[in-house]
Amino acid sequence: MHGRSWIRDQRLAEAVKLRERIALLQRELTEKASCAVGMFKMAQLGQQLRWQKFRLALLEDCISNLSDPDCPRHVSLVDVPADPACDKGVST
Repeated sequence: MHGRSWIRDQRLAEAVKLRERIALLQRELTEKASCAVGMFKMAQLGQQLRWQKFRLALLEDCISNLSDPDCPRHVSLVDVPADPACDKGVST
C-alpha cells in the first residue's frame, strides 16, 4: 500500500494534466464559437469542459484532504471518476 504523500503526488500530477486539458477545451470552444461549426460539436465541447472542471474540483478536494495531517486516513482512498469520453472512445 502506498503512503499518503505518494497518493497526493499522483493526484497533483493528475490535476496538472486536467488543468492543461481544460485550457485546451476552452481554446477549442472559443475557436469553434468564432467560426461556423455545428451546435452539436460546441455542445459536446462544453460538456467535456464541465466534466473536466468537475473532476478537477474533486481532485483538488482530495489533494487538500491528503495534505491535511488531521484528516482521517480513508479520505486518501477517494476514487475520482474517470473521464466518460475515454470510456466510450470519443475523440476530442
